[in-house]
Amino acid sequence: MSNLTRLLAATTAVAAWIGVATAQPSANAPVPPTVGPSMPAPVPPPPNVVEFLSATEQAWEVMVDRQSTCTTPCRVQLDRPHWITMRTRERRPLRLEVGNLGGGAAQVTAHDLGTGKCVTGITATTLGGMAVVCGIVFTAVGCGGDRDGMCTAGLITGGAGIATTLGGIWLIRAGLPRAKVRPLDRYGLAVYATGTGGGVAGAF
Repeated sequence: MSNLTRLLAATTAVAAWIGVATAQPSANAPVPPTVGPSMPAPVPPPPNVVEFLSATEQAWEVMVDRQSTCTTPCRVQLDRPHWITMRTRERRPLRLEVGNLGGGAAQVTAHDLGTGKCVTGITATTLGGMAVVCGIVFTAVGCGGDRDGMCTAGLITGGAGIATTLGGIWLIRAGLPRAKVRPLDRYGLAVYATGTGGGVAGAF
């Protein structure tokens, strides 16, 4: 084989090797990040839809103009104001007069009777009232008879009793059944709930 033939064969082999090495990606080459499928934007509820929810597992019956409409959780289309009432589905149901709703998107959440708060509030109010009475007696006897120790004890007992009574009254009020109404189309924004969370929409 002549030198020219050998040179051409060697050149062809080197070119083929370089082509194979170039075609194969390097092990250290950065892998482009994979982009998953884009999640579709949640669709806001249509206007004038009122959503009724329960803050607990207790189901509430929604009544529109004294007519039973649905049971929580549910949505009702209200194009004009209607009188809304909610009541529990029990033998002796709790009843909430929500009031006039309609003409705008809103969310109504019914809160059941908070037994723990009510019992604690009643206990605190009873003990606080007794402390107030004792404090008045001690203050009257101690301060009127130049007994500084009893006078001071009366003032402290009365002050603690007043604070305990006010706290008990607050707990009783917080434990009463109530309906919380939240407008969803205020200041150009609409906050709405979906099956997987929620969203915010608006026009500016």
